[in-house]
Amino acid sequence: MKQITQVEFEGLNYQFTDTSPLTKDDEDYLNKQFRINSQSNAAFKTSMRIKKSVLWELELISRISTIRNIDDNKTFGDIIDNLLRMAYHSDKVKDRDVVYKNLLMPKKFLRKLFFLENGNREIFTLPELTFDHDFIIRTLKLAIYDKHLLSNFEKRLLHVLLTTEDFVESTFKSEKMEFVYDPDDFSDWLVAFLRNEAKFNWYKIFDFFGLGSPENFIQGRVNLLELSKHNNENLIAEGWLAYKWSRKNLIPPDQYEYDQLDEEQQKQYLISRAKNEHYMNLAHWVDDEQGNYEYNFRKDIQLKRKQGDFSTYI
Repeated sequence: MKQITQVEFEGLNYQFTDTSPLTKDDEDYLNKQFRINSQSNAAFKTSMRIKKSVLWELELISRISTIRNIDDNKTFGDIIDNLLRMAYHSDKVKDRDVVYKNLLMPKKFLRKLFFLENGNREIFTLPELTFDHDFIIRTLKLAIYDKHLLSNFEKRLLHVLLTTEDFVESTFKSEKMEFVYDPDDFSDWLVAFLRNEAKFNWYKIFDFFGLGSPENFIQGRVNLLELSKHNNENLIAEGWLAYKWSRKNLIPPDQYEYDQLDEEQQKQYLISRAKNEHYMNLAHWVDDEQGNYEYNFRKDIQLKRKQGDFSTYI
């Protein structure tokens, strides 16, 4: 049986069966392997399961890195690579100062400082303050807490929400409402209204866009709404009736029942029934949650006024 020797290094114990030192050839080989691995720029597509909240944090880091022009930290792959390098083997990173700076800059902008009643101070992060599973709620939160990070489509969505009478009780009164939307012209005037005056009709919003809908679906609804305004049509009044449902919209039990039917009329009746049940449930759910949405919205606006930003950010 080989003798095991324990050696302490930097507070950790390591076990050896051979404590003889590396030869010059050994060391050259290992350093060469490290250089090859660290300098490889080949990127491969992969698929993995990541929590939506983590994806949102990566997205915010990417946006900050893009705005601040931080090289090699703009894609999710680069961000993860930098985090792993600094977390697990920072002592081996040749450009350690550069990588650390790339990670430190977004970190500063993601941290918001608040005073507590007991006199202490506490940091809350922007991902914590803004994440929500619903795309529209998440967009509203980001507009409240950090408008600088809004994407062009998020600005366009806010423009639609805040200038459509069905969605907000007192739409923003400005000659700019008559202009064709330009993301470069969007900023303080809509966000200021959002933070101070807007009172939403949450039922109308979820009735039109759906609850928890993906971004590409919301983009389609925004396109339809903008087109209907251009054509002087009231698409809002139709609400969910404007959706065209098919088999893919059914839950699995209804899909099974659908597949057992032979006549097209029976299939369409099943789809219509499921569609009505879905939106009746939505109506009751939003009615119950209406107060909570409005309370959370007002609370976010209140908290925004109390947050401290990184001093060179504004």
